[in-house]
Amino acid sequence: MTKQIQFPIALSFPWILMQHVIKNVTSDTPLIEDLAFTMDVYNDTAQRALHHFNSQFLFDEIQAEVNLVFDQLIFAISDETYTYHKDFAASNVFDSDLKAVLENARKSKYLSKR
Repeated sequence: MTKQIQFPIALSFPWILMQHVIKNVTSDTPLIEDLAFTMDVYNDTAQRALHHFNSQFLFDEIQAEVNLVFDQLIFAISDETYTYHKDFAASNVFDSDLKAVLENARKSKYLSKR
């Protein structure tokens, strides 16, 4: 749209951290609370762009990336939430014997990865 080279969001370090937090949710390491700290990286970067580099253009670029990342973050969280609840509802429909077999297979697969 702008006919200028754009920095891909997939290479943005804060975005990579947020994707890691969203995709790697386990019961023993709850990382979802750390999303605010990850977004704080953008705040620090914007402050540095304005007050250290005196660059309004750089600030505007950071602000645009934050807007894009926030939209993508909301989408990713809603997608993960939907997937979790869909899987949970589907598991409630399973027969209890089949559920036990699948749970044991999942646990043995998890233990073999360690």
